[in-house]
Amino acid sequence: MLRRLIFNGLTCRRFHLPAHSHPAIEHVTVISGTFNIGMGDKLDPSKTQAIPAGGVAIMQPKMNQFAWTKEETILHVHGVAPWAVNYVDPADDPRKK
Repeated sequence: MLRRLIFNGLTCRRFHLPAHSHPAIEHVTVISGTFNIGMGDKLDPSKTQAIPAGGVAIMQPKMNQFAWTKEETILHVHGVAPWAVNYVDPADDPRKK
């Protein structure tokens, strides 16, 4: 049975999400604000694409990605469960701090 994962998120201004991956596909729709997303092993704001309100990003499973915002941003995220966030650098994992 296919299980779906759906959640809405609100980021604060100057939000940074270090490089990470997920075990399943991820769809991100920007409801308001601008979500800057890039691919790679380290967060590098100069290597991101700005996704404005109404835009969509689709991230493939196990693809290293990072993101940041300048302003408060509302996202709608959906994908397939089970879900996990696997940080490239374990020291970036806020669950371990």
